[in-house]
Amino acid sequence: MNPVDQRCPRCQYPVAPGASSCPNCGLAFSATPPSPYGTDPLMPPPPPYSPPSSNPYGPPPGTSSAYGGSSYGGSPGYDYTPQPPSYSGSPSYYPGSQPPSFPNSAPAYPGSQPQGGGVFAPPGLAQPPVQQKKGNGLKIGLIILAVLIVLGGGGGVAAYFLTRPKPVITVTSDYKVGSTFAGSTSTVFHVTGQKFSGGSAITFLLDDKPAPDSQTVVSNSDGSVRADLTVGDGWTIGQHHLTAKDANNYTTQASEPLVVVSQGEAGTPGPKGSPTDSGTFNVKLKVTRHDVATGDQLDPFNFSLAIQGQPATADQQVCNIDRDDGQSHSFTGTDNIGPYTETYVWKCTGSYKGGKLSYTETATSDKLVYASGRTCTGQTPYTFTKLDGAFTAATAINGNYSGDQIEYTCNTGGNLHVDAEQGTWTGSSS
Repeated sequence: MNPVDQRCPRCQYPVAPGASSCPNCGLAFSATPPSPYGTDPLMPPPPPYSPPSSNPYGPPPGTSSAYGGSSYGGSPGYDYTPQPPSYSGSPSYYPGSQPPSFPNSAPAYPGSQPQGGGVFAPPGLAQPPVQQKKGNGLKIGLIILAVLIVLGGGGGVAAYFLTRPKPVITVTSDYKVGSTFAGSTSTVFHVTGQKFSGGSAITFLLDDKPAPDSQTVVSNSDGSVRADLTVGDGWTIGQHHLTAKDANNYTTQASEPLVVVSQGEAGTPGPKGSPTDSGTFNVKLKVTRHDVATGDQLDPFNFSLAIQGQPATADQQVCNIDRDDGQSHSFTGTDNIGPYTETYVWKCTGSYKGGKLSYTETATSDKLVYASGRTCTGQTPYTFTKLDGAFTAATAINGNYSGDQIEYTCNTGGNLHVDAEQGTWTGSSS
């Protein structure tokens, strides 16, 4: 038979006499609840059960207990022994008893409410509010972790970034505009690079886009690379910058300036490998001609042109080597009137650029003196020889020929007339 105010040994919930299980936690009771007390000499039995009184601290000394006994010798069997104070409704715990409910556990009494931080209190007994601590622990922990990383592991992180590839390139060519390396169609930019990923495909970027017509080049095991980039038609004329990146996307941070010019400029070869605009060279040529008025073929003639590279003036850039000097030059011949001596004074104009040649020879004085004493003077100036042509290969050039109609006034009366001429010419440079 359970005591009048028996409590569950697990949860200390009040249990009615004769109950077979705890209505709060469901613990099944035996006919006589087992007790660990009294069997172990090191574990003395609990003091006799005392029913709760209205005074949570028990009767004061010298007063009667709830069962009529004095605190100093009341009724037999109910010897009062002072115990540590306990609050009303809160059980005392002995070895083998169950602890009270902890935070987040089920309430010990039906209808009780959680008090602050998950602690439950029975009805009528209010628990003091639990003060919540500020959540600064995580922040402090993160700060400490960051300091440890900087002091301990930071060196490794820094070393990692310091050892990442930092590629660089240099660009050269055989030509320059000022201090900038230059190139034109068919010329080559020489590129050397270091600090790329080893054995990686290198892509060259012209103005941050893959260079036109360029092929990828694989770097050496030490990350170095050499390449020749040929300028093609896709390279626009003007200023550019060149960079490069490897297959791991490590890209040169500094770009290399370069300039693309028209063929023949800045010392570059002209089209089809013809001489550069600034070159000095000779062209030996042969003119094949006919009479424009009659269509008759006329005798061909040969002569040579001297091309003076820029910055020679246009007036002196292309001239006949033998006679375009502003001096008098005489020739003898025979026509239907008879033998004669003709004296000329010529000047030249012309230009050469981008593989194209233009030449004009102007007669500023022309006089015929016949053996018979007849003298005829040409109406000057007139174009004696005009050539336009272009190189078809590195040294081969050809084009068109023309000469003006010439009118002469003679001292014996009457005039002479020479028809205009047209034809073609071929030549070779040296």
